[in-house]
Parts: sequence; C-alpha cells; structure tokens
Amino acid sequence: VGTTDVAHLGSLEEVKASPEEIEYLLAVYNQYFTQPIFGSDIISSFAGVRPLCDDESDEASAVTRDYTLEIDRTGPSLLSIFGGKLTTYRRLAESALSLLKNDFPTIGPEWTKHKPLPGGDFRFSELDQLQNQLQLKRPWMDNALCSRLIHGYGTQALDIFSNCSNREQAGIDFGGNLFQLEVDYLIQHEWAHCAKDIIWRRTKLGYELSQQQIENLEKYVADRITVAANSAQYEANNVTQIPKGK
Repeated sequence: VGTTDVAHLGSLEEVKASPEEIEYLLAVYNQYFTQPIFGSDIISSFAGVRPLCDDESDEASAVTRDYTLEIDRTGPSLLSIFGGKLTTYRRLAESALSLLKNDFPTIGPEWTKHKPLPGGDFRFSELDQLQNQLQLKRPWMDNALCSRLIHGYGTQALDIFSNCSNREQAGIDFGGNLFQLEVDYLIQHEWAHCAKDIIWRRTKLGYELSQQQIENLEKYVADRITVAANSAQYEANNVTQIPKGK
C-alpha cells in the first residue's frame, strides 16, 4: 500500500514511514475496501527518498517526475542528468545520447525502442502458455513455483533451470521454493550481493522464509561472493606475460 509524497528534510541514513504517513495510507485504503485494516495488521514497511528537480511547486506531490538534461560544451562536453526513474530510463538514455551525437560521430541509431527487456520477448497473452511450457519441461515444479518464475523472469526462467530435470538438481532449497540454481543466477547475472537483495529486491520471498532460513541464505551468498572474488584475484595475479617478439 503506498506511496506518499512528503518532503524529507532529515538524514538520508534514517528514512522510514512516519506514523502520519501510515495513518494516511490506512485511511485511503479503508475508503475503498470493505474489510478495513489497522496499524496492528502491518507486517512491515519501508521508505525511500526520490530526488526531484525543483520546479518551484508549493507541494512535493506537485513537483514534476520528469528528468532534465543539461549539456555544457565550454570545454569537453559535460552532460548532467537530473531526475529520472526506472520506468523512463530507456527514454532518458535515448535523450542523453541524442545530445551527444556530435561528440560521437560514429554513434549508431536508436535500438532500444522495440528491443524487449531480458526475458520479456513474449506477449502478455502468452503468459499462461509460457508457464505451461515450463511445467511440461520441469514436471517436478508445482504451479506456484512455475507462476512465480515466469512472472519474475519471463522466458529466462527456462534458461535458469535448463539443465535441471529433477528437484535434487536444483540444489539447496532455502525455503519458499527458492532453490540454489536461482540464487546462483541472481548472484551471477543480477548482481545480488546479500540475502536482502534476493528476498526483497529480486523475489519478494522475504515473507516466506524464517529467520534461520534467511541466515542460511546470507551465509551461502557471502561464501559464493568470497569464492568468486578470490578466483578473480587469483586470475589477476596469474596472467601469463607473453615476451615481446614471441
């Protein structure tokens, strides 16, 4: 339930939903649903701060959510980007590159407009078909797991479990049908660095796992990242130098 538009004047290290914001959200919710909810029903809350360009609006809710680009060509071109958000990042990138065309004469044409995001190369009407396809290939998966994977990864769900013909090959079950193969994928391809990255910022499975399961996951992720870092350092320290002229 959210969000609110309130100016934040305090420390960025201490950002949380205030009692007034929670009361406001509960009141709005209860206007539209027959089953009311109260503060005692809240399981968890979170808050973030979004930087907005000052357009001299009187209220934070009235400030534009658009982005502003400024380029300074008094020396080497300096492009400054103010604002922007996840839902408009591709448009922002196109606008930024259009301003830099003169600086990069060999720049190619726009290509992202019709390019699907990773795993998004299907129509929404094909969602059920894609889920059925995954379940046919991986009959050990139940409906709930297939649905979560397809909604979360699209066609990439087929790749994550491409070599997994049974439950055992999926590796450790950390709880909530979160398997080792998926965790490894998130570490390697989606830059997950801790358990919170996985259970809140990627899968939203935080409500499904116990505290002990979260701790087990945290240790596993930390160990995997340590191994990967040590391996990268080893490779860096053992690069073969080829003598000149050979």
